[in-house]
Amino acid sequence: MLARVADQLYWFSRYLRRVENTARLVGVGSLLQLDLPRSVRFTWRPMIATVGAEARFLDAHPQPEDADVLDFLLLDARNPSSLRASADCAREILRGIRDALPQEVWEAVNDLHLYIDADGGRVLTRRYRLEFIGRITDSCLKVSGLLAANVSRDIGFHFLRLGVRRWNRPT
Repeated sequence: MLARVADQLYWFSRYLRRVENTARLVGVGSLLQLDLPRSVRFTWRPMIATVGAEARFLDAHPQPEDADVLDFLLLDARNPSSLRASADCAREILRGIRDALPQEVWEAVNDLHLYIDADGGRVLTRRYRLEFIGRITDSCLKVSGLLAANVSRDIGFHFLRLGVRRWNRPT
């Protein structure tokens, strides 16, 4: 296997996992916001610190509002770790290695990309946020299932798995 293809398989799975994890992070925050008593003020800003992008965020938003945080985490193209930027990177990588993976994977990732472009603005409103997040996580799980079921267990599969594997560090 070419080193370029192995590298792209690894990064494709990393970006796909980042899309899913960012969606889940915002989904948990949305559910927490619904469960808290009205007397408790919920703020989204700690999530920026969670993803390690506080300096970049404050450069773009000196007086941040909650909507700025959600936009930065999910849709802002200037944030390289946003959900949209990660999905775009995964799609672009997959475009270059389409012959290494099943056609269904390309179709699912492309559908995810088109959904984010078409309905991404809805996530900023509380009413549609959980529906949007659910569709994103379902799409990521679909791609993971397609990869697990349809990719032969060769060296390429192991590079895909490296991108999603959690490593236990010795203590």
